[in-house]
Amino acid sequence: MGEFEAAYAALAAVPALEPKVRHLVALAVSASVTHLHAPGVREHTRAALAHGATPAEIVETLQLTSVLGVHALTTGVPLLAESLRRRGRYPAADDPRIEPLKADFTRRRGYWDAGWDDLLTLDPAYFAAYTRYSAVPWETGTLPPKVKEFIYIAIDASATHMYADGLRVHMDNALD
Repeated sequence: MGEFEAAYAALAAVPALEPKVRHLVALAVSASVTHLHAPGVREHTRAALAHGATPAEIVETLQLTSVLGVHALTTGVPLLAESLRRRGRYPAADDPRIEPLKADFTRRRGYWDAGWDDLLTLDPAYFAAYTRYSAVPWETGTLPPKVKEFIYIAIDASATHMYADGLRVHMDNALD
């Protein structure tokens, strides 16, 4: 083994997370829509199972990973809102569904971030459907909340996504 390979092996061996969690996090990155690396999905699924993950935890990891697509909306909707405001066409926030939907998201997901405000105001029906969809692994899954946040952090920090707004939210959630 050459010097570079030995140095990489030593770096990779530093135990940042327990092996099961490390492979669940790597599975999430490999399975994310911005990366989608099938050999990594297979490798980390096998390794997570070998380190004690259950099939339900594998599915839960993939469910958590699937919400990454909403970042296209959380990036684009504020730009749309800005354009609507400049034109005086932003809707009044008097829709009676808004506050109950915000409370429902907070109850089901455990946090609220102001970045959701425009999406909620512009399309309450979509926001309600997204809340239901994204809450499933939080309400039915078995992974600890901190591990779920690690999964979100990993996919937001991956070189193929690099979503700083999500990183901030999910790092804060993990620390809390």
